[in-house]
Amino acid sequence: MESGGATVGEADGPADDRGDSGEPRRRRTAVWLFPTLAFIAMAGPLGVTGKLALDQMAWPELLLWTTIAYLTISVVLLVGFRERMRIGPAAGWGALSGLFVIGTFTAVSLALERGDASQVIPVTASYPIFTAILAVIVLGERLSRRRLAGTAIVILGVVVVSI
Repeated sequence: MESGGATVGEADGPADDRGDSGEPRRRRTAVWLFPTLAFIAMAGPLGVTGKLALDQMAWPELLLWTTIAYLTISVVLLVGFRERMRIGPAAGWGALSGLFVIGTFTAVSLALERGDASQVIPVTASYPIFTAILAVIVLGERLSRRRLAGTAIVILGVVVVSI
């Protein structure tokens, strides 16, 4: 995360610029890009599998099946990888994040029960603009003109796909 105050409109530096960490910008991008692409590869089918499930069950049942999957992964992390759960400020943020996961899951499930996946999912993909605004306000991250333009293009694409 870049340090400094919340600013909008600063230009991104050259691709080989070195940031606060001293690492080349390309290397820092590679570190987060693979898991981001994995997210996309898994989120895409999620809209389809969720819609298929919701054709035969109500969203509360789907939430219960999803909870079973989460519990299974939790047991693997706690037992197999010996992860620990610490109580402290981070635990509160973790619990709040979990509530947001449940809330978003419930909202998208309700939307998928009532609409086509090919329309619902692209509209839900507009959430990054809200994330970007919150990152500036809450985390003090910088939002460059290039990132603003890219986000606007994504939102425009969502609007075009959903109408």
